[in-house]
Amino acid sequence: MAVATHGRGFWILDNITPLRQWNRDERETVLFKPQIAIRIRWSLNTDTPLPPDEPAGENPPDGAMIDYFLANDAPATLEIKDKNGNLVRRYASSDTPVLPDPKKLKIPSYWIRPFAALSSERGLHRFLWDMHYAPLAGVEPEYPMSAIYRDTAALPTSPWVVPGEYSAVLTVGSRTYMQGLTVKMDPRVKTSEAELQEQLALSQQLSELRVTLEPIGKVFDSLVQQLTKLGAQSLPKNIEEKLNGLNARLKELGPPNARPGAAPSLHALDSARELFGQIQGVDAAPTDRVKAAVNEVRVQAAALTKSWQEIIGQEVPALNQNLQASGLPPMNVAP
Repeated sequence: MAVATHGRGFWILDNITPLRQWNRDERETVLFKPQIAIRIRWSLNTDTPLPPDEPAGENPPDGAMIDYFLANDAPATLEIKDKNGNLVRRYASSDTPVLPDPKKLKIPSYWIRPFAALSSERGLHRFLWDMHYAPLAGVEPEYPMSAIYRDTAALPTSPWVVPGEYSAVLTVGSRTYMQGLTVKMDPRVKTSEAELQEQLALSQQLSELRVTLEPIGKVFDSLVQQLTKLGAQSLPKNIEEKLNGLNARLKELGPPNARPGAAPSLHALDSARELFGQIQGVDAAPTDRVKAAVNEVRVQAAALTKSWQEIIGQEVPALNQNLQASGLPPMNVAP
């Protein structure tokens, strides 16, 4: 629905589907039948974003729009399920945001889209599902250069769903409401359903790897910081030798040809992140080289996990024993 004034501007109300279904005498909770959701990449701008004071219009919401009416204030949950009834995504009115670490934030904070929980208040509401699976838990949010003032979503850590039939299930108190939800592909994209399924399968393999590797990465980064701080001190020779040995083991987990002076990192985790971004960054079939790279990362991840268990189970305790004997605080490797 479009509304215009005489030369001053115009407004567009996207998706009036709930208005067509609305009963003005309605007093009960309602989950409206959603309109067809189009899987489309909304912002592909890779240049410097518009400054906050630049006049600009507002794009349509980037996701599947799910409208509902609550007759009374009540806790609510919304589940997205596939055609086989498998859970794809779950939201709750009690959800809390995953906030970025201000010290690590590389963008202005005013770029970030405010968190919007599923509303539990009486009235009419619109909620957006981004057409992705549930994001990885405990992963620090990262944001793209394709930013929009106060409306920039974090980069996804989970894959797109493939086009098809889904269902939205709203639970309010003891009652459940369900509506079908159709997801269609951007009509400009000609990638086949089989190729999109292959893309999803590879992406899920990488997500599963990251579930294992991301917690290791957090402890790895913490351990590197502690060892760097410890190495700046004057240490007994036996501790210095173990410190150097542990640093050498940690470097073995990094890239094979690391840039001199580069911060230590987990090569398998970095590769899994990069490959995930490459596969999910385009609506195209994965190439043979990408498929081979995913298999390589799986092998790297298995080797990394084995080495990490040795480091945490043997080498760090050995260093801690010497540190405590010298009256120094031990390394902390808690998750």
